[in-house]
Amino acid sequence: MNTENRAYLSEMMEAARAFCDAGRLQDAETIYRGILDADPENVEALHLLGALLNQLRNFPASVEVMEKAVRCRPSNPVLRNNLGNALKDAGRPADAEKSYREALKRRPDFADAHSNLGWLLQSMGRLREAEQSLRKALAFEPRHAQAHNHLGMVLGDLGRLQEAKESFRRALAIHPHFPHAHHNLGITLMKLAQPAEAERALREALVLEPQLATAHSYLGDALLELGRWEEAEQSYRQALALQPAVALTHNNLGNVLRELGRLEEAEQSYRQTLALEPSLAMAHNNLGNVLRELGRLEEAERSCRQALALEPQLASAYSNLALLLNYMPGRTPAEIYAEHREFGHRFRQNDDLRPFHNIPDAERRLRIGYVSGDLRHHSVAFFIEPVLAKHDRREFEVVCYYAFPRSDATTRRLKCYVERWREVSGLNDDTLANLIREDAIDILVDLSGHTGNNRLLMFARKPAPVQVTWLGYLNTTGLDTMDWRITDTRASPEGPLDNFHSEKLLRLPESQWCYQPPEHCPNTAPPPSASAGFFTFAAFSTPAKINPGIIDLWRRLLERVPGSRLLIAASGLSSIPAEYRERFTRHGIDQQRLDLISSKPLGDYLALHSLVDVILDTFPYTGGTTTCHALWMGVPVVSLVGDTATSRGGASLLCAVDLAELVAVTPDQYLDIAASLARDPQRLATLRAGLRERVRSSALTNAGRFTRHLEKAYRTIWRSWCESQRS
Repeated sequence: MNTENRAYLSEMMEAARAFCDAGRLQDAETIYRGILDADPENVEALHLLGALLNQLRNFPASVEVMEKAVRCRPSNPVLRNNLGNALKDAGRPADAEKSYREALKRRPDFADAHSNLGWLLQSMGRLREAEQSLRKALAFEPRHAQAHNHLGMVLGDLGRLQEAKESFRRALAIHPHFPHAHHNLGITLMKLAQPAEAERALREALVLEPQLATAHSYLGDALLELGRWEEAEQSYRQALALQPAVALTHNNLGNVLRELGRLEEAEQSYRQTLALEPSLAMAHNNLGNVLRELGRLEEAERSCRQALALEPQLASAYSNLALLLNYMPGRTPAEIYAEHREFGHRFRQNDDLRPFHNIPDAERRLRIGYVSGDLRHHSVAFFIEPVLAKHDRREFEVVCYYAFPRSDATTRRLKCYVERWREVSGLNDDTLANLIREDAIDILVDLSGHTGNNRLLMFARKPAPVQVTWLGYLNTTGLDTMDWRITDTRASPEGPLDNFHSEKLLRLPESQWCYQPPEHCPNTAPPPSASAGFFTFAAFSTPAKINPGIIDLWRRLLERVPGSRLLIAASGLSSIPAEYRERFTRHGIDQQRLDLISSKPLGDYLALHSLVDVILDTFPYTGGTTTCHALWMGVPVVSLVGDTATSRGGASLLCAVDLAELVAVTPDQYLDIAASLARDPQRLATLRAGLRERVRSSALTNAGRFTRHLEKAYRTIWRSWCESQRS
């Protein structure tokens, strides 16, 4: 080739590069092919064309061109390395590995080839070999940012998250504008339960590469963990605008919509998830949750069972099923118990329990551990705070294990009551169990049962000699390793329910509840019917608790009390008013007599009680916190007792404030009690006028006395364990 031709080809190469820089890739391809027509063995043109075709995602053509370049210069390690890249992208990992290794034979210190081989081996699941290759790359080139990034990914896959985090930080120290390293660091920080730090890393990634859909999605996860739900929704929607067919993003959008109370939209997101990935058990489980909250219980059960059919070890789905069954009319205690026991058998962890080194001294100071994700603005806090405040520190040392990633003012207040506070939301069950053993907890108390954020699988590992469940869930856990459930004689009378618990029932003498009223409550009000000209019944309950049988009974009550109205206040109602109203009209309740109000901030919610004459409790799952709030606000509650554990909570509360006359044992008696209150305005006014003081002076709010009863119970079961160690 003469000088003139070489000069022309050189100009053409420069033109092709300029087109590439300008993003005119098709024009660049045309020029490279023109060069190769004139000079078929132009290795530089072959190399650059191969890279360009790879960029255009024409992987087979890229491999073909790169192979020609290698045949022209078989000893060139750079060409063999880049052929490996093309083969990897073409889905030929074995050939790619061979090409990388051929490059390394020719140049053993070739850091890029070691790094690329490590990345390939990671994709093949050969993580230990991948780590070795990447460490070789860094030994030869310590400032190889891509190798640090790939090593971080491998370490993350190996579960070595702290090391992974450091690798990503090293990559960024070398190359601060490396979007994928910021992205991977953000993912790792999420796995380490550090959502605030993850947010910062992911936002850095998106500044550098705004079209990175997975960064938008993970940013949504971080914002969801941080409780910034509107921002999380925006991030998920941006991710879906870029990649609309990612099932997990639709699922996570459903989670945030559920938190926002937009239940029907959440349902649609979960259904979109399942349209894309029908076998995703997590999405079936989440759909079951939102269907329960919508009050569509049979559909919810089908979704939970489908989740378990797909993933039998999905513990959250089994907890959700166990919880759901308590809401469903007609389920017997035996049926509900059987499912709870199946949970206990399926997730049994105690075949090889380690011995405990706790000193079996019956009278020594005891270390009590409380485990909960609800030590925040949550209904559980109204009942655990007075106990934490009143514990006798001479007799008991208290440790709280907080299993939720966010704190609030309530959390900060609760921390002040205890000697030690552990943030454990980011710990897996084994790690948490080992921590509790190291803390030498004597009695470990579960405050969640099968409700959200529970740590029952950790309790299945039996990290404490005595384990107790109390407060958050009014039924059995089903675990062999849970020794006791705290209750009272009205919630669990001697005999009927003992056989439907895996735990022994420990009955407190007065009440299983210790209620602390909210601060800054509105004053109580006289019956609104005295001035409104009509009587108002109300239920401040989730749709899950309001089943067709209840609606039909309430219809009969409205017929008995002419002109009366029914007020329903619940979270999520704003997203389903039309469909929800139809449930009542199908049972003959005139829509003109029905008011629906969605959830409100606590102060406004409490003020709503001034619009209500009498609260109607639900069944078979009675109210708890809502009943306490109603009684404190001076509104009587009528409750119906059933034969399941969760159907007796209302009776327990009403008897604790000496209002057993408001507890019915049959549906007709429930109607009689409610109607008689409506027909006797003087009795109702007198009852309401003294109700707050009645609650204030009752066992329900006597925190000191309740805590002494609880501590006596703890001492009793501890003595029992000490006795067992001597036998």
